[in-house]
Amino acid sequence: MSNEMLSNMELSIIEIISQHRDIHFLSIMTQIQQMSGITGQSFDKKVFDESLVKLEEKGYIRRLPSNPETFGITEKGRELI
Repeated sequence: MSNEMLSNMELSIIEIISQHRDIHFLSIMTQIQQMSGITGQSFDKKVFDESLVKLEEKGYIRRLPSNPETFGITEKGRELI
C-alpha cells in the first residue's frame, strides 16, 4: 500500500471506480455529488476535476483509450482498496 496521503475526494473516487469495470466521469461525479448531499458537504467541481487528474497522474486510475471520458482502476489503485 502506498504511504501517500490522499484526500477524502480522491479515496471516494477510487472506491467508486473500483466497483465498476469502467465508469464514465459523469457517473463518478453524480455519485460524489449524492454522497456530498447526504453528508451535508458542498460539492466543488474544481476539487473533483483536480482529484481525477491527480489520481490519473499518480497511476491509480486510467482513461480508456476508446473513450477518454471513461475511467478504469489500475492495479496500483486496487492496492489501496
